[in-house]
Amino acid sequence: MSLRFLGKVAFICNIFFLVALYLRYWQFITQQDLASHVILLGWLIAPVANIAFALVWILGKKEKNVPFPKYIGIANIVFLLIQIYLFFTLR
Repeated sequence: MSLRFLGKVAFICNIFFLVALYLRYWQFITQQDLASHVILLGWLIAPVANIAFALVWILGKKEKNVPFPKYIGIANIVFLLIQIYLFFTLR
């Protein structure tokens, strides 16, 4: 699995994380199937994808020729820190 693909998947899951966080306070999606998919991708898959991305990105930094946009990597790391804060400190 390439770093670019994993970074994009993690970023899309992070967008679903923001929507799931918004859904936690305001129910604007009336279809329960769609809401459950958003919550699944946002709350469960996004942290796993972010951890996998962070490990691959950190371990792959030894290779200098990996073309990857830095802003997606930084955004994913910031989302990972936010998720760690929300999941472990705000229970």
